[in-house]
Amino acid sequence: MRRRRVGVQQPLLCFPCSCLLMFFVFAEGQPPECYSFPFAYHVYLESETNCIFEHPIVLRGIFPRASSFASFSFLCILFLHLCTFLYSKVCGGHLSLSVCMASEKSLQPLELQFTTRCSNDDTSETDAHCVRVCLEGGVVFQCPASMLREGCLAMSELFPPGSATSGNATAGDNVKLPALSIEGRAFENVALYLEHFYNVPASDSPVDCDAATDLKDIRPTSLSCPLQFQELYELTEWEHRFVVQRLLMLPREKWYLCKEGKWVDLISGAGVARGMMIDVSHLLRVLNAAVTLDIPPLRCLCGAVFANLLLDLDEVDMLELMGVKEQLGPEEEQALVKAYPWLSL
Repeated sequence: MRRRRVGVQQPLLCFPCSCLLMFFVFAEGQPPECYSFPFAYHVYLESETNCIFEHPIVLRGIFPRASSFASFSFLCILFLHLCTFLYSKVCGGHLSLSVCMASEKSLQPLELQFTTRCSNDDTSETDAHCVRVCLEGGVVFQCPASMLREGCLAMSELFPPGSATSGNATAGDNVKLPALSIEGRAFENVALYLEHFYNVPASDSPVDCDAATDLKDIRPTSLSCPLQFQELYELTEWEHRFVVQRLLMLPREKWYLCKEGKWVDLISGAGVARGMMIDVSHLLRVLNAAVTLDIPPLRCLCGAVFANLLLDLDEVDMLELMGVKEQLGPEEEQALVKAYPWLSL
């Protein structure tokens, strides 16, 4: 059984300190400008055994000064503490309230920047630094050649001579993927991952030199094999966002779980994955794509997320999560291994 890590919560000001802060805010002079921005507090109400309530609170508005916004948000926190205190006194038992803040960046969707989806019958000329990836079913993506060459071992061997292998993709290059089916949505997530970690701009591309250097320094977090679950907390902020938004496909109101890896503990409980409507089949399709295209870091990440889903489940819960209602026969087992080759690893 894994040891649960208690997330580090931001310390809360006690009531006297908050009063002092309010006095300072209203005593200061008029600032020359106003501030308008959204911010999110995420509230966790916990008993001695488990979390019994969690909910994001997003504050939006125009404030005459930044400190006024801070004071307003602290008043909200104090009100929540008062409610928790009164509830504990009236109903008995021990309850604790913790609040963490999520940056606006962590609540933004991850989107493709350089990869585009195009029509199969599109006859327009391919960008000089891109290749067209033709998936089964007529789905076509136009992708930067550099990210496929650097991050996708299987694809790098499929590039025509003199194009992506030498770093100079020829306009109109088409790359056929292996016969195993890769769904368009799964490849979109693969492309997003490759864009972030392996998209090094071409030498004649109009990209800032410092930005290009930064891209070269970004690499995926290395995960041990066998997996040490503590490593999941140590993923980068972007990787946490990728897991929450793209692998688990949680609804937007749950995106705050990327903060400090809160998703690691939350989704591993029995029945939680079903209750949160996690699409396990989508996660497996992305894992299958990572195996087929030979992208070791993404394969390890998908496998680790899937293993975390199964960690606290017994055999019955596992079968229910996977949608298995009957025992598999020999033919069904072979079909499953054929559909997901990583099962035989």
